[in-house]
Amino acid sequence: MTKPSDGGEDWSVQREKIIGLGERSLRKTYYPELQQKLDELERFRSLVNESNDCIFLFQLPSFTFVDVNESACRQLDCPREKMLSMTFHDFVPGEDLQRITHLATIGAGEGRDRDTIMTRLYRCSGGNFPAEIAIRIVNLNRNCYGVAVARDITERLRAEKVMLENSRMLRDMELARQIQLSLLPDGPPQVSGVQLAGCCVPATHVGGDYYDYYTRETCTVDLVVADVSGHSIGAALMTAEARSVQPGLRRR
Repeated sequence: MTKPSDGGEDWSVQREKIIGLGERSLRKTYYPELQQKLDELERFRSLVNESNDCIFLFQLPSFTFVDVNESACRQLDCPREKMLSMTFHDFVPGEDLQRITHLATIGAGEGRDRDTIMTRLYRCSGGNFPAEIAIRIVNLNRNCYGVAVARDITERLRAEKVMLENSRMLRDMELARQIQLSLLPDGPPQVSGVQLAGCCVPATHVGGDYYDYYTRETCTVDLVVADVSGHSIGAALMTAEARSVQPGLRRR
């Protein structure tokens, strides 16, 4: 062991460097870099806390929370101190936790370290909401952790439901259009010395417009034109009803 009396750098200079004195202080060498790292960490935490997504860091296989962001506390209606005393089991159905466990134990061997789960998150105050959770498995200092980013998809599911209902309605309207067009004549009758033609183009899928040709035994032709106000299914049904009750006429 080197003694202060040994040759080399003066012991007082070494002492000043260790305790933070003098121009060549070790503290002056590493402190700015350390402060920079702390500032970067603080900025990153601020960014995470401002996210609208719930972010969880939990240890595996216990699912014990290590850290959570402010959005998770707010959306799950649970104070941070209380949440850190709980586990992921308290907020996610058991079958989905089994998928995460499988990912942590077998996924690495299969070359998979992430997954996306559609599930529900339970609030501390009661109730729940649908969520899409992106899971990532990480290993730090020989410990296995899970990073979960959960997003409330209530509005997305509602929009998808509306789109599905609109799609079904469009299919129904198209079917109604085809039925209504089938009620129109294929073509006009052939009448010597007269040219007849007709066409019906609804403003929407269906409407209240209707025309037809009917011939009588006296070799005369009746032209029928109808217009029920509106562009809805109701108008089309009224037109179809009117068509079915015309007495004494034979469609050509």
